[in-house]
Amino acid sequence: MSCNSSNPWLAMLVLFLLTGSSMTQIPGDRRPKSILDYYFLLPPKYLPYLTADSRPAREAAIQIKDLDGGFLKSGLATDEVSTALALFKKSDGSDLIAVENRSCPAACSSSLNLLLYANNQWTEVTHDLLPAIDASKIQALLQRQYRNRPNEPIRQPQLIYTLRKRGESIEVNEHWSGMILGAFEWANDAFTFKSEEAMGSNYRVLAATE
Repeated sequence: MSCNSSNPWLAMLVLFLLTGSSMTQIPGDRRPKSILDYYFLLPPKYLPYLTADSRPAREAAIQIKDLDGGFLKSGLATDEVSTALALFKKSDGSDLIAVENRSCPAACSSSLNLLLYANNQWTEVTHDLLPAIDASKIQALLQRQYRNRPNEPIRQPQLIYTLRKRGESIEVNEHWSGMILGAFEWANDAFTFKSEEAMGSNYRVLAATE
């Protein structure tokens, strides 16, 4: 009798555990299909502004959602801290998820992570897919801007990554100068960095970093 009476409580406990794990897993028969699916599955460490992680909290933090363009942005209402996600399609039909975290309480800082998701597991592939930009090349690109503004102090370059819709490229600019340095272009399952000079631009300068 006592054993049978405990069964409803056991069933409720199992249901609670399954529901609680739904933030980090999707049933094996349903792969993520949109940027929104990946957003809800993203490990909390990539959403540092969330004081308490839950599906309602993530929904409330969304600022821009473009399912067709494979782009999503979420963050604080003040926009001082934000996370942008963009999908890059691979030749086998799978998705590469780019995650850019930006913090702008005073001077902006930006970090970029490239991730794969399969079998309910996330894999970091940033160092495998993102080519390094030579520091001397960055300084060379900045020299013209500093010559045009001789009173501007020369600081250590601070790169800002900007994700775009439709997964074609990742723009790279330098925070202190506001100069667009170039872009990581996505083709044949790989990124290639092309400087503004190589793309035929005349060193565009942002009025302000996004």
